[in-house]
Amino acid sequence: TVRQDPDAPNLFFLTTKSTVYVSFDGAAHWQPLTLNLPNVQVRDVAINTREGKVVIATHGRSMWVLDNLALLEQLTKAEPASANSALLYAPQRAWLTHAYGAPAFGGAANAAGNGENPPFGATVIFYVPRSYDGTTPVTLTFKDDAGNVVRSFVLHRKNSAKPEAPSERYHPTEDKARAYARLTGIAAGMNVFQWDLRYPDATEVTGFEPSGSGGGLEDALLGPQIVPGRYTVTLDYGGAQSSQPLALALDPRSGASAEDLAARRDLGLKIHAALDRLDAAVNAAIAARATVAPGSTAAAKLDGAIGAVVDIVHPQADEGSLLYESRLRNFLAYLNAEVDTGYVRPTAAEYTVFEKVSADAANAEATLKAAMGAAH
Repeated sequence: TVRQDPDAPNLFFLTTKSTVYVSFDGAAHWQPLTLNLPNVQVRDVAINTREGKVVIATHGRSMWVLDNLALLEQLTKAEPASANSALLYAPQRAWLTHAYGAPAFGGAANAAGNGENPPFGATVIFYVPRSYDGTTPVTLTFKDDAGNVVRSFVLHRKNSAKPEAPSERYHPTEDKARAYARLTGIAAGMNVFQWDLRYPDATEVTGFEPSGSGGGLEDALLGPQIVPGRYTVTLDYGGAQSSQPLALALDPRSGASAEDLAARRDLGLKIHAALDRLDAAVNAAIAARATVAPGSTAAAKLDGAIGAVVDIVHPQADEGSLLYESRLRNFLAYLNAEVDTGYVRPTAAEYTVFEKVSADAANAEATLKAAMGAAH
C-alpha cells in the first residue's frame, strides 16, 4: 500500500512485507519508519490528519499507531538543521484530558494488549547542534496568547551515568528533584520535552517530606493547569531564539465551558500564591531559628509559629496523618489538589474554604514575621 498525506503532499508512506517506509520528498527517496515495530508484514496504512496519527495494519502483530504526524509533515518542508544552530519544531495540538497517561487513582494505565496511550501534555521536539557540550545556555519558555510567561525551563546536559537507584526510604521531595533533572536534561541532536501544561510549583518547606493525604489526593504543590487556547513555545540556544505556536484543546467529551476552566485556573493561581508566600515565610523562619539559642524565648516563638503551619519534627510517611494532626500547609495543599481533580468550575464550598485558609495563612505569615523580628 502507498498513502499520501493530504495535508503534506510530499509525505508518503509505503508498506512492505517486513516494515513500513516513509518519504519526505514526494516518493523520490525512502527510509524505514520501523522504530519499535517488529519485523512484520504491513498490509495497510491510514493517515488521520485530524488527530495527527499514522495507523498501520500488520499481519499477525495487530495494529500500530504512530503519534505526532505534525513532526513528519514539518520534515517535508523544513530546511535541514544547521550544524551550528538549534531548530524547534511546532508541537502537535495538545489535549486537556484525563484519558492520556496514567490514571489518577492508580492501577494499570492501559489494559494488556490495548497499546500505550500518548503521554499527557504538550510534546515539544527540538534539535540542538552536535557540538553541544552543556556550556551553551539553553531555555525552553511557554507563553500565553497575551505574551505572559507561563513556565520557563533551564535545560542542561543530560547525565549519561546510570540513573540512581530509588531510596528505600520515603523521599517525595528528592524524587521530585530527580524527576525534574531528568525532564530538563538534553543531549546533542534531537530531543523530546514533555510539558505537563502547568504553572510553576509552589515553594516547598525546607526539610518537609509530604505524606500521603487521608482523602486520597496527592499532597503536592503543583502549579495549576493552563486553559485551552493558543500559546507560544520559544527555544533559546545561546541567545538565538526560535518560536512555534502551541494549541491546547479540551477533551470534546468534557462538558466544561471556557468560563468554568478559567475559574478553575484562577482559583488554582490564588491557592498557589498563598502556598508560595506561606512556605517562603516558613523557610525564612527556619533559617532564623538556626541562629538563635535553643531553649530561648525567641526559639520557642519561632517553633510555635512554624509548628502552626507545618510539622517538620516527625518523619513523614503514609501513616503520618494518623499520628500527627494536619497543619495549615496541608489544608492549602489538599485544597489545591482537590480543585485540580476535575475539569469543572470550583464549587461554592471550595471558594469558602479558600477564603478561610487564605485568611489563616495571612495571619500565620504575620505571626512568623513577628517571631523572626523578636529573634533579632
